Amino acid sequence: HNIILVEAFNPGIGTFQYLHQSAAGFLCAAEWGETQIYSSKATWQMRRSPASNPNVARLSVQMGWQEDFDAAKDDLSWISSPEPPEWKELPMFRWSGETPFGQPPWNMLEERGIPLLREKLIAPSCISASGVGAMEPGWESCQNIAWQWMEKEVHGVQSWNPGCPATRKASGLEFLVEPVCEGEFRALVVDLGSIELGTFGLEVSGGFGGEIIDCLYYQYLENGVPLHLLPVGNGCLLALATRLRLAPGVSKRMFYQPQGARYIVLVCRNVTTPLKANAVWRSAEYPFAMRGAFETSDCQLNDIHRLCRHTQQICASDAYLDTPWREQGQWWGDARVQGKNTFYLDGDSRLLRRGIYSIAGQETENGLTYGVAPCCSGGCILPDFSLTWILTIWDYYWQTGDLSPFHDQHGRVKQILDYFHSSAACGERNLLKADPRYWLFEDWAALPKDGYPAFLNIWHLYTLQHYEKLLLSDKQNVEADLVAEEIASRVSSVRSVKNNL
Repeated sequence: HNIILVEAFNPGIGTFQYLHQSAAGFLCAAEWGETQIYSSKATWQMRRSPASNPNVARLSVQMGWQEDFDAAKDDLSWISSPEPPEWKELPMFRWSGETPFGQPPWNMLEERGIPLLREKLIAPSCISASGVGAMEPGWESCQNIAWQWMEKEVHGVQSWNPGCPATRKASGLEFLVEPVCEGEFRALVVDLGSIELGTFGLEVSGGFGGEIIDCLYYQYLENGVPLHLLPVGNGCLLALATRLRLAPGVSKRMFYQPQGARYIVLVCRNVTTPLKANAVWRSAEYPFAMRGAFETSDCQLNDIHRLCRHTQQICASDAYLDTPWREQGQWWGDARVQGKNTFYLDGDSRLLRRGIYSIAGQETENGLTYGVAPCCSGGCILPDFSLTWILTIWDYYWQTGDLSPFHDQHGRVKQILDYFHSSAACGERNLLKADPRYWLFEDWAALPKDGYPAFLNIWHLYTLQHYEKLLLSDKQNVEADLVAEEIASRVSSVRSVKNNL
């Protein structure tokens, strides 16, 4: 009498969180007590969602897709129904049948290595602003929900007023959406109270079935209203938005893609009668305990520490994130800093360890790692970030005393260091040069990034010094002596250049 129902999402493209390999599947195997569950064509039904419009734009260059959900085509009753659904597969969809575990592209399964994310429902604090404007042509069928708003409509709001009354409950923030004249929208600014990482949900009752609510995600506002954003087409083609098309009666949707936002601007269209709405945020964050403590007599310093702690929290999910907002990428130069932050804030080293293996798992032919992984872009290979990856193996050992990642990844470390001996990376007088095939990041500051960059040579030396420490800690003294000789040689080369300046 028990039923397992799953809503799954496959972007169909590679992103900065996921590598797509032209396949989608549902992996299921479970055992508890005498009960066993395995995927089987005979017992599982499947369908493509009839409510999700696939003709939408991407959230950004690095992320997946906007969501356009039509509640009239799926009331989600199958989730709570005591009876299994009777689904008919849609045209152009064919069940491929049961396959054994280990079929590509899922060649193997491994333990997660980190705890499950902490999810909790958060009621937004208030509706902070409201405004009315004219809907511009194309709004109903636009492919890019965000750009329709940003380019054509937001600046047409005649005036922004204080928000409408709202009641905050454990289940969410309840409020009324008042009707507007034909051809107009009503915009409401939902304030979460702080920037959060998670998903946004709406439940709306009283609709006749033609209303549409667009949800735009903001990290900050301009003087309390959503006017200042990057021009359309800039900032990685940023377009953070979702859409809910209402059914008659009650409509609800918890959107899929995690967002990083403080404000959600609701653009309510075709509203001719009052709608009763409930907005909720479901956080999805790494479960830090934040065991570290910091307290001084300076209240401003205490506030800065709390702000830093919250920033670290919302930049950590299944991986360290460079930002919860437009990219959500595991950039390893950022992750090294975040790992060190975590040592002070919590002491939990599992996310750093997981990332070390994740970065190592995406290889290049010459041994370099990707600067962000998983990643679908060949433009994200950074030689200096490969050195940073080696340094994080030292960071992990320094924090934990555990050399197992070094043992597991020593071959990859050697591959990276061998690249810096190649003619593409090492030039005159035993100095390292910028390889024009790759992105040499160094820093956002205007450092020299071509020819023979001083930063690259010093960063490489710094990495060799810590590699030597790892070898000595592992009692690999012979290899450590060879590395010490290379360090001395490269120090001599750098000093000779300095003396000739």
